[in-house]
Amino acid sequence: MVITFSRLHNDMLLAEVSDNEEGGLGFHHIISTFDQSIRYVFFFGPNGTIQRCYLQLANYN
Repeated sequence: MVITFSRLHNDMLLAEVSDNEEGGLGFHHIISTFDQSIRYVFFFGPNGTIQRCYLQLANYN
């Protein structure tokens, strides 16, 4: 499993979880051809706690 995160920007954070079935090292091998992953978007409140979270299933063909 590989988890990638964006930088926190405007109280929003993006995360993507991939199974990386083809393996390999380096950024270009994190998401494999015909891979599936789950994307999460987190929205934070002023006190740093998560206020909302959305998810999306992504299929790479």
